[in-house]
Amino acid sequence: MAESVIRILDHGRAQLRAEFTAPAGADGQLAHAELAVDALLTLGQGVLEPLAVDVAAACCDPESGYPLLDPQPRSPFHHLRATPPGVSVAGYWRDAVVTDCACLDRATLLDWFGALLTGQGCTPAGWSDLVVQAGRIRLPAAAESTAVGDHVPVKSDEGLIRYPVERRSDGLWAAGPLAAHPGSAPFEARITNEGGFLTFDLFLNWSPWALGDGAGRSDVDAARRRLTALGWTLT
Repeated sequence: MAESVIRILDHGRAQLRAEFTAPAGADGQLAHAELAVDALLTLGQGVLEPLAVDVAAACCDPESGYPLLDPQPRSPFHHLRATPPGVSVAGYWRDAVVTDCACLDRATLLDWFGALLTGQGCTPAGWSDLVVQAGRIRLPAAAESTAVGDHVPVKSDEGLIRYPVERRSDGLWAAGPLAAHPGSAPFEARITNEGGFLTFDLFLNWSPWALGDGAGRSDVDAARRRLTALGWTLT
């Protein structure tokens, strides 16, 4: 029987990797961004929600769309965040252009992507990496019982961390990393873009979703099925 206590796996965290090649009809870097955003939001539907996204812009080869080392875009790094009180995350890259928003829904993400690809001083301007370092996760029913008031205790190498919980119609949600505990996010993600060849890495840091017998593994399995239904190949 899976334990209900949540633990942060500082070592040996679980990883899911998937790959996708943009079809010939997916013309342009914004189309590649749309594929990445749809994968991120579809995989996490009802379970994982990004709270901050970092993107590295790039000048790309006009024929292949592959990101180039030279020339460099005018503003290479961008950070979009909708972090609730108590959650804190610095930009993944230094000197990133920071944008605040109410929520990271599909329309917000794609509008932001479109804006960051303009005025970069190169044609075509594109992107090479999308990184998620902060997010919220819906607690499985077994872990909901560990919540005390408006907090849920999470074990780590530092001791017991009390995470604020949001009580929503679809269950209890916890978000991280906390300002006082960097690196304590429940999950992280990275999508790389090499001329339309996309690689998606999802890192599961909390035990209910990372362990094979964890209470959240059924949610992970459902997320995998949603991603493959979009045409992604799990590796």
